[in-house]
Formats: sequence, structure tokens, C-alpha cells
Amino acid sequence: MINSTQQVKTGAILSYITIAFNIVASFLYTPFLVRTLGLSDYGLFALSASLVSYFSIDLGLSTAITRFIARYRAEGNEHRIKDVLGVAYKLYVAIDIILLLLLGMVYLFIDRIFGNLSLVELNRFRNIFLITSLFILLHIPLLPVNGCFFAYERVVALKAFDLINKIVTVALLVLMLMLGLGLYGVVLVNVMSTLVVQFIKLVYLHRKEGLIINFRYYEKGMLKSIGAFSLWATVSMVADKFFFSIIPTLLAAFSNTHEVAFFAIVISVEGYVLSMARVFNGLFLTRVMRLVVCNGTPEQQTDLLIRVGRVQLYIIGIIVVGLVSLGKEFFAHWLGMGFDRSYYAMVLVLLPCLFHLTQTIAEELVYAHDKIKYRALSYVVGSMVSVTTIVLLAPRYGAIGAAIGVFLSFVVAHNIIIDVVYHQVLRINMLRFLYECHGKILPVFAVAGGFGFIMQTYIHTPGVWM
Repeated sequence: MINSTQQVKTGAILSYITIAFNIVASFLYTPFLVRTLGLSDYGLFALSASLVSYFSIDLGLSTAITRFIARYRAEGNEHRIKDVLGVAYKLYVAIDIILLLLLGMVYLFIDRIFGNLSLVELNRFRNIFLITSLFILLHIPLLPVNGCFFAYERVVALKAFDLINKIVTVALLVLMLMLGLGLYGVVLVNVMSTLVVQFIKLVYLHRKEGLIINFRYYEKGMLKSIGAFSLWATVSMVADKFFFSIIPTLLAAFSNTHEVAFFAIVISVEGYVLSMARVFNGLFLTRVMRLVVCNGTPEQQTDLLIRVGRVQLYIIGIIVVGLVSLGKEFFAHWLGMGFDRSYYAMVLVLLPCLFHLTQTIAEELVYAHDKIKYRALSYVVGSMVSVTTIVLLAPRYGAIGAAIGVFLSFVVAHNIIIDVVYHQVLRINMLRFLYECHGKILPVFAVAGGFGFIMQTYIHTPGVWM
């Protein structure tokens, strides 16, 4: 197996190739998807995707497993890995039972939860909800697989699987639309491709790393350790998912499917930016864990944060500044007229990302130092701000109201509270980080953004798709 540094470099390259393919493919097939399905069915598709994302939680167990495997490998106690997997997977059975009950309750009350959907939309949504529910129950036990790849430093293989998954999924989505299978075909392909690839990944880990799960093992102390960590990881994950996964549901409940569709475009764009920023997520997990185990100083941690943060800011800054300064006309060419609401919502969502999406190393350090409860509490505050704002504004402002809620939650939770935690609890010099990273780079992007606005205002380009 290639060394850690080469894994990071090759893994990052493959990640960018995957993201580039995903973005280009999405730009090409999303207008086709919207026009073929229609705005109403596209809104239902986005709603089903959000439910998959929201219910595909594992109560923090995958995060806990990743952390424990990385720590055991850093300490040289790899024989303990099969035991921690055995303890954790006993809990997955309980999670699936709980989710089965929750999904059943949601299905029974769909007409009340989504009262703004028409009768035809409700009937179609019931069908795709059954498909996605089955996927969720099968997918939950496979969630830790990606984390195991990172912990074993099999980054290149993981990214190769992800690229293949994207290519196959897009090809099948287009095929479903061309065959006229519509909404049901698209939903089925979207969930089945992910499920199959996760099974293949599990088989790969078993063959390459001899990954074995000791289902007979039980230790009360290990169970308590996993439970304590996963409890706060659960709070963090559930709260974090409120930022986007719950928004289509809130818009469907308090507005209409058109507003769901408008905001679904924003979720897609934000997802691409997030993907570009989080290429390094997990790549440095083992290195960060070694730094903590070997008692690395806060200054060393700050240095690593600055080095990686600068790279992330260059990448994110180019994308965000381009989308904000040129995005209105781009949306018109990409999706056609009538998507101005998506553009303004996108601007509100992306601007705060220039700060918190550059802090991957700090996020890894939170897990390594077992201080995840601070992140969880900050996300709870942000989610409360987000949901409250959306409930108040969505009935009147729709997607724009949802974007305002996300903007406020990002600023409060991701950009202020969590930075205070990094500075005071982890002893990372965040003031130095902000100066060395953002203070020296953002002025250049501000000038570039100004030129972009001038170009959008005075130089109009012909439509590519029209």
C-alpha cells in the first residue's frame, strides 16, 4: 500500500475528478431532469432525497467506530478493532428497529405532515417513501464502511469506488429518463446504486485488510465508551442535518413543492461547494490522531490548520465568488428563466461557507480530543435558529426565507460559536488562523468579485441551453 502522504495526494486528486464529473454531469442532466419530471415531480424527488439523508443516521456510531479504529491503529492495538466493531454492530440492530417504527409512523401520517401537497402528489410520494424506507433500513449497517477506509488509510480505493459509483448512477439516471420510467425509476436508481457500492466496499475491506467483526464480543466498558462518544456525535449529526435535510420537508409543510424545487437547486450547488471543501475530510484523520496521541502542541495543530485551510479557501473562494458575482445570469442559462429565487437563496447560503468550510483540520481535532459535545451544542443552537426562522418566514417568502434561516444558523453556530470552542477548548490560535488564511486571501477575492458583478451587469452572454 502506498504511503500516507501519497494516499492524501492521490485521494485528493481522485476526489476532485469525482467532484468535477459530478458537477459537469449535473449541469448537463439537471435541466433535463427538471424538464422531464416536471417541477412537481422534481420537488418530490428532492423531498425523498432529503428524507433519505435525514433518516440515514446511525446515532453517531460510524463516527465513533472511525475514531476508535484510528486510535487503535495509532496506538498499535489493531487486534481490538474486530471487538469494537462487534460491540457497535449489536447496536445497529436496535437502530434499525427504532427507524422501522419511526418510518412507519411517518408513512401513516404523510397526509397530515405534508398537507400542502395535492392528492396526486401525496399518492406518488407514498410510493417513493416506501422505496426510500427500505433503502434506509438496509443502508444503516453499512454507514461505517467509508470511515473504515479512512481509518485504514485506503483513501485511493475509497475515492475510486466513489468515482465509479457517480459514473454508473448518472448513466442509469439518464437511461431511466430516456426509457420514460420517470420519478419511480429515478428514485430507485438513486438508492440502489449506493447500496450496491457499499456492499462491494465492505467485501473489499474484508479481503484487503482482513476486516472481521467479532459479533460474540461484549464489554461493558467499551460499550460505555462508544455510547458516550456516539451520544454527542448523534446530537451533532441530527442538529447538522437540520441545516439542509429538513428544509425541503419544512418548505413542503409550510409552503409548496415549487419552493421545494427552488431550494433543491441551492442544496445541489451548496453540496458541490461542500464536496470541494471536504475533499480533505478524513484524509488527515490518522495524521491528526497520531499528533494527539504523541502530545502535539497547539502551535503544531494551528500550523496544520493554516496549511490545509489556505488550500481549501483558494478552492472555495474561486467557486463562491464566481457563483455570487456571475450566478444570476448563469442560472438563467443553466435552468432557464424563473429561477432568480434560487440565485438569491444561494448567495445567502454560500457567503458564510467561506469561513467554516476551511476548518477541516479543526473538525478532525474535535474528534481526536473527544470534545465533540461542544460541536454538538453549537449545532443545536444553530439548528434552533434555522428551524425557527424557516417556520416564521417560509409561509411568506418560501425558499428565500429558508435561505435566511440557513444564513443565520451558519453565522451563529458554524462561524462564531464553534470558533470560540476551537480557540478556548482546543487551544488553537483561531485569530492567527483567520489572519494568516482569510485576512491575506479574501481581499483578492473581493476585488475579483467586483469585476464579476461588473461583467454580469454590463456584459450579457448568449444562452448556452436556450
